Amino acid sequence: MSSAELKAEKYRSRNPVQRHQFIQGSPIDECQRIQAVNAGNLILALIALANQTMLAVDAVKERV
Repeated sequence: MSSAELKAEKYRSRNPVQRHQFIQGSPIDECQRIQAVNAGNLILALIALANQTMLAVDAVKERV
């Protein structure tokens, strides 16, 4: 047995649960991915809003 095969056997003996390959992802995983993308978009929108607010405040300060 090669060293790689010995390592693989060692890990298999530590974890008796067999691996399963899932063909389809769960709907929850898909939902969480979508929520993460939407959260990123929301953060970018808030940053843009904050930048616009700071520009508006600076413009008002210049007028005073």
